[in-house]
Amino acid sequence: MERQAAPGDFFKDAVLLLTNNVLIFGISLVSGVIIARGLGPQGKGVYAIVFLFPSIIAGLGSLGLNYSGMYFLNKNIFPKTEITGNTVLYALFGGTVLTLLIMSFSGAISARFLGGENSACVIAAAPLVPLLLLAENIYHFFLASREIKNISLYNAIRNLSYLLIAAGFYFLSSLSVLKALLAQAAALSAAIFFGLYTLRRHGIFSGISWQWPVFRQMLGFGLRQHIGTAAQFLNYRADMLIAAALLRPYDIGIFSVAVGIAELLWYIANSAAQILYAKTTGSRGTAADNFTPEVARHVFFLTLLAAAALGAAAKPLIGLLFGPSFLPAAGILNFLLPGTVCLGLSKVIGSDISARGFPQYNSTASALSFAVSITLNVLLIPAYGLYGAAAATSISYFINASAMLYFFSRISNARIASIFIPEWEDIKFYASRLSLFLKNHES
Repeated sequence: MERQAAPGDFFKDAVLLLTNNVLIFGISLVSGVIIARGLGPQGKGVYAIVFLFPSIIAGLGSLGLNYSGMYFLNKNIFPKTEITGNTVLYALFGGTVLTLLIMSFSGAISARFLGGENSACVIAAAPLVPLLLLAENIYHFFLASREIKNISLYNAIRNLSYLLIAAGFYFLSSLSVLKALLAQAAALSAAIFFGLYTLRRHGIFSGISWQWPVFRQMLGFGLRQHIGTAAQFLNYRADMLIAAALLRPYDIGIFSVAVGIAELLWYIANSAAQILYAKTTGSRGTAADNFTPEVARHVFFLTLLAAAALGAAAKPLIGLLFGPSFLPAAGILNFLLPGTVCLGLSKVIGSDISARGFPQYNSTASALSFAVSITLNVLLIPAYGLYGAAAATSISYFINASAMLYFFSRISNARIASIFIPEWEDIKFYASRLSLFLKNHES
């Protein structure tokens, strides 16, 4: 299943993964439309809030084992089956403990964020934690092998299953928050079954196992990475969490639509960053010094163009897809887009930094931007509502990108300016691709 990376493979892999992500983009957009139209702003807000807690707990509770699993699989330090077996065991056991933790606080969560209502939905969402942990770990196992076909199938099964089940509820009966959560659980379970079956068939997974020396080293590396990843993950969700504590679920329904649309732009950065991590892990620093700025430059300008187009079409697009009740999300989206572009750049640079063995720099940048995000959200949301949350998010993402670029300049010999200055080769590259596209289109 595993293959060696050749220097020319990166763009092929990244394009294949981006093509898959474009498909997932479309599926996710349709799913988001169905959920929003089926639940309305109020129900969408409740769903966003109750799903937020297992997402945050799973993100924090992963302990970085997803990234350390990918790292150790690439390095061939331990048998692959021991790496995957230990990680899956932790996801099941640790996820169950974290599920019980959410359930024990369901009343408090309901009282603080949902006006004392929908505690049953909080309890129903809690068992998603082990499923989310397993799904994320399996995804990184596939990334380590750089088998884009399996990654594509895995993502498609999860997202398409969610779409079909949610659509079935929407068109055949009625959609509710509980049914939307059931669709999530079923989709995650389908993807996990496919993932574990495929990994077992290729000899990468043979069942759950426990080897303390293996788990200890994975945990040690993972925690170094995880401090920054956890801070960054909280940075992604700090605006939603603080807004949920201060505003109504109806407002959160509007805000979640704007956030969901903005984050779709990250498919570009994620496609490059995920392959870049695997490539840089096995590369010499001089190769990465030349390669990473080129990748970051392409990602930055593609994301910038996509953000400009999305901002211009935001109001008619949201009105057409989500309905008039979600139109306020258009203005909020335009406040989020600058930060979305910045964080796309951070994802690429951060992937290189981690792969070089300096995850502490990612941790520092993420902790800094998280502190800025918390401070600005607390200050701006009471005064400016959802627009304050969006502005705080964009500013914190800009801080994150600035810190990442500073640290990258310290550990590499790359010219930071080369990330932002287009080169003649770039123009020729896109011109040739456009010419090929038009030729194929005409034929």
